Amino acid sequence: IDDLHYVAMIANSVNGANLADNRIGSNMAFGGTLWWEPFGPFGPAPSDVEWHERPVARIGSSMTISRETLAAAAVQTNPENTIFRLSDGTPLDLLGALAPGVEVTATNVRLWSVDAALKYRGLSLSGEYYLRWLDDFAYTGGPLSVRSLFTHGAYAQASYFIVPKKLEGYGRCSFVNGGQGGGDEWSGGVNWYVLGARSWRMTFDVTRINHSPADNPLTGYRAGESGTLFQLQMLTDF
Repeated sequence: IDDLHYVAMIANSVNGANLADNRIGSNMAFGGTLWWEPFGPFGPAPSDVEWHERPVARIGSSMTISRETLAAAAVQTNPENTIFRLSDGTPLDLLGALAPGVEVTATNVRLWSVDAALKYRGLSLSGEYYLRWLDDFAYTGGPLSVRSLFTHGAYAQASYFIVPKKLEGYGRCSFVNGGQGGGDEWSGGVNWYVLGARSWRMTFDVTRINHSPADNPLTGYRAGESGTLFQLQMLTDF
């Protein structure tokens, strides 16, 4: 179908961690994304680096379903390691995360998101709403009265090229919320596309974080913390 695109995946896990020692059984991960570009090719990302003289749009949805073994006491040194967290940032597999003396060792995972974006003459608007369900926990210790967890969140971003294909200003906000609480962020910054293309970008932004539900070794995000983050980055693609 013209302008309708998809990617589908079958894998042994959504996690990049080495779980060979404690993987038992033949559980697999299934994922897919489907998107429609009704006005022609949208391009690889929301920012309108290419400077479209006519509006282009993208409407999409993605889903992942998996049964995941959790890496006990995992330390996220590799950004490809997926550590499932509660809505307040606590790792799901942390001893006592859901009940005193209980350690969750496996969970069913369902992720679903819907997204939309628009680009026109240097202006870009994009957003996504995402939902996550965790249930059917395997655990040690007990008892455990929690049978399932639901978390949802969203992000929205707007940007505009002050200098076409070179200098872009942007603003962003996002939130995550669930039964254990949640957090949000508000950010603004500038992108400088050094060569007028996506291959080389300098970025500076200021972000206000309130009770971060996320944690990643490549960023200043630390689970549960609040504060103001200043970032100066250089990104290259080759």
